[in-house]
Amino acid sequence: MGANLSDLIILVFGHQRPSALGYVLEGLRRQDALRFTQVWLDGHQEHPELVRKVLQCQQLELWFPDAEWVKYGSHRSLCMVLITALERAVERYSRIVVLEDDCFPAQRAVATMGEALDAIESDPCVFSVYGHHFNDEREGETTTAFQCWGWGTTAEKLRPVLRQLKQLWHMDEPDCVRWINERMTPQIRQRMDVFPGRSCSDILRKRFCWDAAVAFLVARAGMVNQRTSQQVVYNFGIGRDSGHFSTFEDRFLRPPFNMIREEQLVNSFNLSADRHDETAPHNGGPQSSNPQALTDLTSVAFTNTVADKITLWTDYTIGISPSSIHHRSAGGSHRFDCGGMTNVARITYGGLIEKSRSEDGATFAPTLFTENTINCTNSSAMTVTLPGNATQAIPVDTEFRFLRLGAGEVTFVADQGATVHSRSGHSRIGGRYGAVRVRKIATDEWLVYGNLK
Repeated sequence: MGANLSDLIILVFGHQRPSALGYVLEGLRRQDALRFTQVWLDGHQEHPELVRKVLQCQQLELWFPDAEWVKYGSHRSLCMVLITALERAVERYSRIVVLEDDCFPAQRAVATMGEALDAIESDPCVFSVYGHHFNDEREGETTTAFQCWGWGTTAEKLRPVLRQLKQLWHMDEPDCVRWINERMTPQIRQRMDVFPGRSCSDILRKRFCWDAAVAFLVARAGMVNQRTSQQVVYNFGIGRDSGHFSTFEDRFLRPPFNMIREEQLVNSFNLSADRHDETAPHNGGPQSSNPQALTDLTSVAFTNTVADKITLWTDYTIGISPSSIHHRSAGGSHRFDCGGMTNVARITYGGLIEKSRSEDGATFAPTLFTENTINCTNSSAMTVTLPGNATQAIPVDTEFRFLRLGAGEVTFVADQGATVHSRSGHSRIGGRYGAVRVRKIATDEWLVYGNLK
């Protein structure tokens, strides 16, 4: 790395998108930048809809232990966590880079950001540098628009903006919105809203938003923002888990958004097939919409000690079915002890896990903590009872795979309060070495499909 990074901190913010967070951390790991990284995770506060994904994010620490992790139990909101992290950073470091969990740092992103921060450090007119480019004709080397997708600044430049941001955050939202709009001159609005379709001032007419508020404060101060020498950050936050871009639209792939799809991220940045060279993606859209392109994921060595009784969730996949995951580690499977029972974990990039257990009894019922692959080694008949939500609150979309490795029949039945669906009412695995999947499709409904009879 050409830049001096000794006084730089990379702040990564996540909450409930474990696969996306894993991609971002893998990008930093490839650059040996985890040692400069703090991961800030908002909490779940025991909200049922948050618990599982938040815990998945927290468990990524096992795969990226070189970073410093700050985990909240309560649900604070991104803005509050971000303000806290920035306040701590300006007291300890002179340069700060901010990545949310949908902003992938490409090859040399950290070095490039560091060099850009060196260049603007003594320029009072420039507030920040940014790595995800607008790629719009209105964008020059600098722009008055603030870009929050992979940005950085110095502690000296950030302190006055952060102080004002915190004051706005602590105001009642109606008072905050009123205060901002009373000071929103046509000149400030023009400086904020450089690119059609991305209007920060419109957001602030209705509600407080941290990045729009920063854009307002920077524009009000008359400062500009400078793009990096090349695009080194790529926002891939399109999809159902996205806060702002949950509905896919083609325009998000074009300037001034230039977002990429998750599958394009995987293909373009070689998050597959053990390759480490990186080629920047084309901004015109995804290279492939074929989900089969996601099947090979780069494996990472499992070098740390795993504590007892770690919960590894069933659907810890990157938006695709576990059946399409292929383990490529030269070291083979990794074994560890969980509460006295030996389990086998097949570990791939970003904490992606396929975890199995063996069962040879006459009955079995999956629970919230059951591994996602069950090897049925029974020599006589086994009945698998699929529970109702009142018995086991297994989240909807959870999927288990049952492999019949023994001679005994394996039959699926519904517990009290549950319903099991299958094609033609078939309920038994078709034969020895057959495989069946069981997916929870509603609160008390299961779908059994595969090799059935």
